[in-house]
Amino acid sequence: MPESQEWIPKRQVELGNIIQKLLEAHKRPFKELVKKGLPTTPGLYAISRTNAASGEYIYAGKAGESGL
Repeated sequence: MPESQEWIPKRQVELGNIIQKLLEAHKRPFKELVKKGLPTTPGLYAISRTNAASGEYIYAGKAGESGL
């Protein structure tokens, strides 16, 4: 593997771990979160439609300490 691509296998493992956490996470209606206030702590999130097929997301991401 060329030197410039040595980081790829490590990143694939990291991304696989992130995906696994998203799939195992507790699901909550977005409108419920908006009413109560969005979380202020860092974490993983995925937004999907209420009637979306399993694994079908509008957006998935990671919020860090400095925001999105």
